[in-house]
Amino acid sequence: MAAMLRRTYAQAEALAADRARLKILVENRHARVELLQARIQQMRRREARRRRAEKAAADALLGVKELEARRYQKLAELTESDMEDLRMCVAALAAENSKLKKKTEGG
Repeated sequence: MAAMLRRTYAQAEALAADRARLKILVENRHARVELLQARIQQMRRREARRRRAEKAAADALLGVKELEARRYQKLAELTESDMEDLRMCVAALAAENSKLKKKTEGG
């Protein structure tokens, strides 16, 4: 009977030691899982920041392109206006030139 109790006690001690080791192992695994989850979250935040930065850069580039397009449009409008002014000046000079020709021929 005493031998059986000793064996049972030894088995209980072995089981307790195994339980302690397993508890430490589980705690370590949980800590590792938490660490990996934190890294994943950090990577997701970095990726989100990178995407926001890329979008901001694309929006800025698009804004520059739109501004450039508006400038060219305004330049085209001003050029058209200048061309109309030039046509009017040429017409006025031609009319004045015709008057002067008539005066010199007639007079």
